[in-house]
Amino acid sequence: MIQYFRDLKTSRKLAMGFGLGIASTLIVGLLAMSRTAQLTEDIRATYVGQRAMGNAGNLNIDILRYREAQQDLIIETSAAEMAAQRALLTRWSGQFEKDLAALKETVYTEKGRDTVRTVEDQWASFAPIRRRIEDLAYSNHNIEAQALSKSEGARAEGSLVQTLSDFVA
Repeated sequence: MIQYFRDLKTSRKLAMGFGLGIASTLIVGLLAMSRTAQLTEDIRATYVGQRAMGNAGNLNIDILRYREAQQDLIIETSAAEMAAQRALLTRWSGQFEKDLAALKETVYTEKGRDTVRTVEDQWASFAPIRRRIEDLAYSNHNIEAQALSKSEGARAEGSLVQTLSDFVA
């Protein structure tokens, strides 16, 4: 083998050297492009995951704001104050729906899709309780409204918050 290499003309030796250099450069370049594509995908997944976590956080905030408006509705006495609280309840309920839709768009794992389905089901099952609490508050049955809010309302809200916390964890 060594004798074969010695017998080669210099031009062929140079051509082989350049050929090996070009081949190794091509291999390194292809590996770099492949790894860059993988890194780009990983960064995109991280960004989407962070957006999903942010949307889950927004849902928690919406629940707390809704709860606060509901409690304020229960203690209000005038029709004007109740109307203002009703507007806030509508606003936070709508914001919850909007943020839930945003979460649904950003989840890409099975756990995320399961979380969205669970939150949708829990929010839907919480609707009759919310309506009942509001009806009691509008009728000035504040003690009953407060009791229902503290029992079933708090339980439903707690399960929503827990589901979202489990998703973020």
